Amino acid sequence: MANLVKKVTKKGLVTPPLIPTLSAYKSPATRVTPLAGLRVATQSFDAELATIGVRVNVGSRDDVKNGTANFLNRLTKRKLASQLGNSAKITSYSNREHTVYTLSVLKEDAKNALSVLQEAIRNPGFDAQTVEAERASLVTELEGLETQYQERIFQHLHRTAFMDSSLGNAPEGTVESVKSITATDLQNFLNQHVVKKNVVVVGTGPVDHEDLVQVTSDGFSSLGDSKAQQSKSAVFVGSDIQFRFDSMREAHVVLAFETAPSHAEEALTFRLIESIIGSWNVASFGSENSASRLAQELQESQSANSFEAFNFSYRDTGLFGVKLAAEPRHLEEAIYFLTYNLARLSHDVSEEEVERAKNQLKTKLLLNLGNTEHAANDIGWQLLSYGRRVPSAEVASRIDSLTLGDVESTARNYLKDEDHALAAVGPIFGLPDYNW
Repeated sequence: MANLVKKVTKKGLVTPPLIPTLSAYKSPATRVTPLAGLRVATQSFDAELATIGVRVNVGSRDDVKNGTANFLNRLTKRKLASQLGNSAKITSYSNREHTVYTLSVLKEDAKNALSVLQEAIRNPGFDAQTVEAERASLVTELEGLETQYQERIFQHLHRTAFMDSSLGNAPEGTVESVKSITATDLQNFLNQHVVKKNVVVVGTGPVDHEDLVQVTSDGFSSLGDSKAQQSKSAVFVGSDIQFRFDSMREAHVVLAFETAPSHAEEALTFRLIESIIGSWNVASFGSENSASRLAQELQESQSANSFEAFNFSYRDTGLFGVKLAAEPRHLEEAIYFLTYNLARLSHDVSEEEVERAKNQLKTKLLLNLGNTEHAANDIGWQLLSYGRRVPSAEVASRIDSLTLGDVESTARNYLKDEDHALAAVGPIFGLPDYNW
C-alpha cells in the first residue's frame, strides 16, 4: 500500500491516499506446471496458513440426474472431515459449473493435506451405508428448502431464465432426483468428469511448488484422460416466475438480462456496471449518503428497503440484474426507479459514476491481496475459465482502460429493448406486468 498516489496540500499536509498506482497491485508470481493434462498452480507468499485446493470443471449443468455433482461433493467432504478432523479448515461446494475443495492448514501439513484431498476425491466412498446416510441428510435439507422461496429467489431466476437448459437446474438437485441417484451413477459421474483435463490443483501461501507437483503426480496419475462432453449451450428465455404470499411483509423481486460469458471482453464491463448500480439497505448506517443514483432515488421516495446488483458469469452466457425488496404498497414505484436506472445505462451515465465504480473494483482487488483462500479460488477459476492466471496488476489495468463509452455501448447491446427474466416472491400484487 506504499505505492498509493498522495495529494499534498499548499500547507504541506498529506491527505489520505486516493488512487492506487498499478504497482500497488503487484502480487507474487503464479507458477503453473502442466502435468499429463491437469495443471498444478502455486502462488507462494508469507502467510499464517497455507491453502491447498482442487477445482474441477464440472457442476450441476453436467448432471445426468440433477444433483449428482453436489451429492458426490458431499460424499468427498464427509470423507475429508473424517480423516482431517479439526486439523484443517475444509471448504467444499459444487455450483453450476465447478466443484471446489479447499483446505487451509499449517504450512508443514500442506503436502499431507493434498494427499488426503486427492484420496478423498478419487475414492469418496460408495458403500451402501455411506451413500444412504448422505442421501438421508441431503433429502432432509432439500425438504426444508422447498418452502424457502425468498432464500432461493436466485434459483427461481435461473429456473425461468434457462428453463430449457441444464443451467437452470438447482445445483443441490431436488428431493425426487436425489432419491433416484445410485452409487453406480455417482461412480460413473466421477469417472467421466473428474479427469485430468478438468482438474486444477492449487496451492497458495507458504507452499513449495515442486512438492505439490510431485504429490499431484503421485496422487492423480490414475485419473482418466478422456473428457466427457460438456453440457449443451444454455438458451436464455425471457420469462418470469412468481410466488405470491400476501402474508409476507416485503416483496422480493429479481430482474435480470442475459449478458456475456465469462471469457468475453464485456464480462469485465458488466462487473463495472454492477458497481455503478451498487447496493443499498435503508437500515444500514449512512444509507442516506449512498453515491448510487438508484439508492438516492429509492431513499428520497422511500419506495424500497434494499437492493443489490449482481453479475453471474458462465462459460457460454451470463446474467446481470438487480435484486430488490420493497413493501407491497410501494412496489410499483420501486420497480419504476429500478427499470429507469437500468435503461439510462445506455445513454445517461456520468464520468463520475464510472470513475467511482472503477475505484471500487480496484479497491476490492487490493483487499484480497494476501488472502490465501481467495487467491486459491481465483487461480483455479481463472485457469478453468481463461486458460491462464491473470495478474492483479493486469486486471487493474483493464479496469482503468474502461470508458464511459464502453459502459453505454455494452448496455445498449445487452440491455436496451432486450427480453428480461424475473423472479418474484411475496405480496407482489403491485408488481407490473412483464411487458410494462
